[in-house]
Amino acid sequence: MAAETADLIVSLAGLYLAIGLMVGLVFITLLLKRSSAGARTAAPLQFRILIFPASVVLWPIVLVRGLIGGAKAEVSDETPA
Repeated sequence: MAAETADLIVSLAGLYLAIGLMVGLVFITLLLKRSSAGARTAAPLQFRILIFPASVVLWPIVLVRGLIGGAKAEVSDETPA
């Protein structure tokens, strides 16, 4: 029973990593400009290499932020004086 559980955990971790690699590659190539205002102007290769491991591990968050376009700016109803 313990060996079957260990096999299941390793298989699920491998699946998570495989999905993360795919999402990470798509994110740094296509979705990066949509997720961050600072990355809209230019995202050099060094920056993309730096954020790739985090985008693989945190792929559910990266996917949501990449698809919805990041945080939206709040619109204020007040007019400046």
